[in-house]
Amino acid sequence: MCAGHLRGGDREPGQLVHALKAIGLLDGVQPEPAPAVGWPAGTLPWPGGRMLLTKFLAAFSSTLNANLIGSPDRREVDLGAAEQLTAAQWWSRATMVLRSVDHAIVPVVPSCRVFLLRELKDRGAKEIYWRAAFEPPEAVLQATAIEPVMTLHECKRIRVDVAMRIIRPPVGERASTLTVARTSSSGLLLVGLRDDVAQALRLVREADQPK
Repeated sequence: MCAGHLRGGDREPGQLVHALKAIGLLDGVQPEPAPAVGWPAGTLPWPGGRMLLTKFLAAFSSTLNANLIGSPDRREVDLGAAEQLTAAQWWSRATMVLRSVDHAIVPVVPSCRVFLLRELKDRGAKEIYWRAAFEPPEAVLQATAIEPVMTLHECKRIRVDVAMRIIRPPVGERASTLTVARTSSSGLLLVGLRDDVAQALRLVREADQPK
């Protein structure tokens, strides 16, 4: 087992756990696959239009036969056009809608469709780090559902401290979920919601290309 150490970001217990997992990855230890969600078969109606968040999440629970833990506020969300979607597409679209209003759905027991609703600017958002599933970099970039994920980048041309400065979350109104940990002299662990992790991964990959 290589030594590894944690730098940068918030030093939360959950982050330390993920850093230790990443050290194992560097030693060739394969992570356990994320539990699969057993979605209903066939197509399902996506409501479309504008809707109160409370009503949309009630539709989420009833349409996907899911159990959702959390107390949403009464803001409105824009659902776009009404259409028929598969359950997986419905889930992916729902995560995007919620991300647009700084909320996220965090899987608790995916096989039973039990989820937590978290507002990203609230302390409860730390659940994102604790429940992030490991995915290879390519899988992070290809999937669309905005779920909690973690991935590992091996720096080849630039130093890890340079990479960490490049991908530091920008200051702005949008809540960033990105947490970064250094796991070795060249290993960089990225944890957060998929959109933040994917954006950071693209930035560091571009900077890490040979000139």
